[in-house]
Amino acid sequence: MPRLLEREIAQTKPLSLVDQAAANLHRSSAVLLQEVASYLAENDISPKQYNILRILRGASKIGLCCGDIASRLVTPDPDTTRLLDRLVRRKWVRRDHSAHDRRVVRVRISASGLKLLARLEKEVQAIQNRQFQHLKSSEIETLIALLESLREVKITHGP
Repeated sequence: MPRLLEREIAQTKPLSLVDQAAANLHRSSAVLLQEVASYLAENDISPKQYNILRILRGASKIGLCCGDIASRLVTPDPDTTRLLDRLVRRKWVRRDHSAHDRRVVRVRISASGLKLLARLEKEVQAIQNRQFQHLKSSEIETLIALLESLREVKITHGP
């Protein structure tokens, strides 16, 4: 009997175990993110923009440089500057030039960005709690450990 993934993508040829694992990982990520993305879209913000607001809130009042924000994104984006431009236009973040070196630009979350984040986070958390509710805490811990293990290999051994 075909596995769930094979039925979902109408796969007729058997996949190798590694192909199944990789495809399941990508498929699951996409399915889980879609529900969050739909909610955020209703509020006219993308998941990456939401992620930036969370990053900047964690940076406190000192803010971060664009490169630091880009390196902390859950899903990297080569055009973080464009994402920040949109957030600046919406007045959810602000850019400040250093008084000592005008080349240094710090990005900080604004009061309206903090307010938006506080409003959105409750529902995002509720969605994620619902998505993982059928898993035991120990299973979630195992999932986290396995996913981190995959990334550690990439970091240790390179591309």
